[in-house]
Amino acid sequence: MKQIHVLFLCLTGLLSSGCLDNENTCDVYAPAPVTGVSGPSNGLLFQPMTFQVQFAAGNGCGSFGNFDSFTVNDSTEVILKARYQGCVCTQQILYLTANFTFTPTRSGAHYFKYYVREGEYVRDTIWVP
Repeated sequence: MKQIHVLFLCLTGLLSSGCLDNENTCDVYAPAPVTGVSGPSNGLLFQPMTFQVQFAAGNGCGSFGNFDSFTVNDSTEVILKARYQGCVCTQQILYLTANFTFTPTRSGAHYFKYYVREGEYVRDTIWVP
């Protein structure tokens, strides 16, 4: 009888915590397709440049999460991650905008690839004298 009571308390504790595992937290970051980019085409060395990145969030709980970017030589790949916060969401696509800041550290052309989906990108080029 004592073992059943301890098991019941443990199970009640798990259920009252809201989730049995981390997959049901209703707060998820996922890559979102970039639909367009606008901003300057020329910049100055070591001066931040801001680009407006338009993207599509897959449902009504979507908002901007963060940018993942990495640069190799003169090319920068940018992946925008939307944040989906909430367990009950409207089934609509939201078109949103977020600002991406890039500071050039060398002169010349800089090439950008903004992730849309596997193998597809919105491309942009800037020039820094």
